[in-house]
Formats: sequence, C-alpha cells, structure tokens
Amino acid sequence: MPQRLESVVERVRIGRSAKAGWDDLLKVVGSLQNGYCSATAILDRFGSAARGTPTYESGTLVGKLLRTLFITDILINPAFRRELQRVLNQGESVHDLQRAIHSGRIEAKHGRSKEELAAISGALTLLTNVVMAWNTGRMQSVVATSPRSYPDGHLSRIAPIAYQHINMKGLLRFRIEDQHNLVERRGIRSQET
Repeated sequence: MPQRLESVVERVRIGRSAKAGWDDLLKVVGSLQNGYCSATAILDRFGSAARGTPTYESGTLVGKLLRTLFITDILINPAFRRELQRVLNQGESVHDLQRAIHSGRIEAKHGRSKEELAAISGALTLLTNVVMAWNTGRMQSVVATSPRSYPDGHLSRIAPIAYQHINMKGLLRFRIEDQHNLVERRGIRSQET
C-alpha cells in the first residue's frame, strides 16, 4: 500500500468471532433473498444491539469491505464518479420540487407534535409522488409513440421531477382582450343563427 494512504486506512483484523459468524451470516442472507425474513426484521435482530455476536461481527466486516470497494470506485473510476454525482443531483432535485409544492414556512403551531409533523411530511411526500407519477406517465406516452428516438442511454438521464409546466398555485390568468374577442365572436355567431 502506498505510504500516503496510511493515514486514511484502517487495518482490520478478522477475529475468531467474525470467522465463527460467517455461516450464520450466509443463512441470514439466504433467508432475506428467499423471502423468509424481511430486511427490517434482520436489522432489528442483528443491528447494533447485537454487537459482539459472531453474526454481527461478520456482517460488520462485509460492510467495511463493501464500503472500501465503493470508495475505491469513487477514487479511481471517473465514469462511476460522474454517474454517482448525476444520481445525487437528481435526488436533490426532488427537494426543489417539494419546495415548489410548498414554498412557505411551516409554522410552529402546525407542527408541534410528532403526529402533526408526520402528517405534514406525508402530505408533501404524497403530492411529490403524484407529480412524479404524472410526469412518468406523460414521459412514457411520449416514448411509446417513438421508442427508437429515445435510446436507453438518453432515458437513463431523465428524471420525472420537472415542475415548471405545472400550475402549483392554482392561479389562472386571462388577457381581457382575448375574452372580449371571444364574447364578440360568440355574439356574432348567435345573431347569424
């Protein structure tokens, strides 16, 4: 290993406990993959409360290994780094959409209890999902009309988070001249008949 990386590297010893827990960790993974157990139940049972057990120690080592591979990919793979940044930017754009849906402050009197905060957050999440679902449906209908015009590489860069085309405030504006012309035309037609 290069000397300059020594300060950021943690050397990990694989202890007896981690070795002993490997078979049990494989059983947990198999249970999850085959649907015998949910991820939530596994986290409840083998989360930080299980610290010191062989299965926990094995899982911790696997997590450190996966994190090391991820960081290595970030450091040495520019394409991976760009893709990761693109996905993160799309995730941040969801916050822009949420701010467009609710642009004001949430007053303290409206969010004092956990239940009120959960209701406010849930409502905002629901409206955000409605906008994204509508956008997805419209995007899908456009792509379905001409699938060859939209290659997979292009579609993978599009997220259904645009909101400029949606009237978030419900304000409708009409030019008076247009309304006046419409009334005059209708008046002329009704006189002709």
